[in-house]
Amino acid sequence: MRKKLFGMIIFVLILLYFIQIYFMGLMNEKIVTQILNEKRFFQVQNINYQKGFFNSHLEFDIFLKQEEFDFLSPNLENYPLHMKLEISHNIFSKNTFLGVLENTSKDFEAILEDNIIAKINAKFFPFMKNDILISLPSIDFSDDMAVLKLDKMDIVINLDETKIYTLGLKINKLQFSSNQDDIILTDLSYDEKFKEGIEINNFGKDLKFGNSSLSLKQIQIQKSKIEDLLISFSSSKNDISAPTFDLNLDLKIKSLILKNDIFPMFEGNFQNIFLNLEIDKISKKAYEDFIMQKTMDIKVLIREFLSFNPFVKLNNFSFSKNENKFISKADAKLSLDGYKVNVHAQSDVGVGEFFPILNLTEGFFIEKDGKFYLDLKANTMIRGEESMELNGKSYALEGLVID
Repeated sequence: MRKKLFGMIIFVLILLYFIQIYFMGLMNEKIVTQILNEKRFFQVQNINYQKGFFNSHLEFDIFLKQEEFDFLSPNLENYPLHMKLEISHNIFSKNTFLGVLENTSKDFEAILEDNIIAKINAKFFPFMKNDILISLPSIDFSDDMAVLKLDKMDIVINLDETKIYTLGLKINKLQFSSNQDDIILTDLSYDEKFKEGIEINNFGKDLKFGNSSLSLKQIQIQKSKIEDLLISFSSSKNDISAPTFDLNLDLKIKSLILKNDIFPMFEGNFQNIFLNLEIDKISKKAYEDFIMQKTMDIKVLIREFLSFNPFVKLNNFSFSKNENKFISKADAKLSLDGYKVNVHAQSDVGVGEFFPILNLTEGFFIEKDGKFYLDLKANTMIRGEESMELNGKSYALEGLVID
């Protein structure tokens, strides 16, 4: 009896194993169909698909769409890519998809080792969000014109069958040097989370809401250097049908060294830079028209931006130089009729000590107890009653109207 029961259990387990192989094969077949039918970002040609019960093999050429990737090259049709995918239909295997994206152009043979652009690793589970890992190989290239070095770059995409939920990018070190440019960055990490997910077919087409963050250990551009940079950015809708949205930006920099041989008045070593900015009621149309470059008419963009009476609040902008600190905060109500602005700033020294060019603005500050202060209030909301108050003194002010 026990032997029969044990045999039945073994039979059921074997049956379930083959059933999951079958259903994983169906799911993978659907993913393959989606890849091969992609029309927006690239075109697929020369397909070689060898379908098996346990494993499948897929190869094809990729021609990137010029309108989507025009920033890469004006002649993308001359740079086709080749994709190889090994597909496992076993849910217990370490990887569902193992892929290699290869270069087919001789122009990049000297840069890419074995002509490999990226390796792709994906583990898929049915009816769940899954991660795709795209790893770029290290690059160590130099010639008489330039130096290009890349030490480990990973891209992680979390998605399901129809939507993308998170994007992540990590770079250990990237260096590019030429006769004119010298850029080095280390330990870059970028993460973006979409609150509602983005339809894969609509990616990059319109505004999506969520949270993103960028951290950087160090970036050096020419002689200037930034250390320990952290930026957090969030966007949210007021409600589902609202034509506006809100933004929040946080920026922190431990150290900023500015060197400029052409404009030495902008040089300096700064520490502990903080920025927190909120903007409420931003026109979605104005934002999308600007980002997507649907219109570059500044007057049209400003009118659209002001039409929803946005509110800008600078909670904190501060930094230090030579142990002297500058602190400021401000807010502004904006509309087509005018604006209402409040600015407060405090400095341990005259602002010209931070940047020599700011000597021109020192007359706006008053000195008290060894510190320098600025208090500015301006209001042009009511026609005929425009006013400005600077450090307690009132001045007449003509309003700003967007016709």
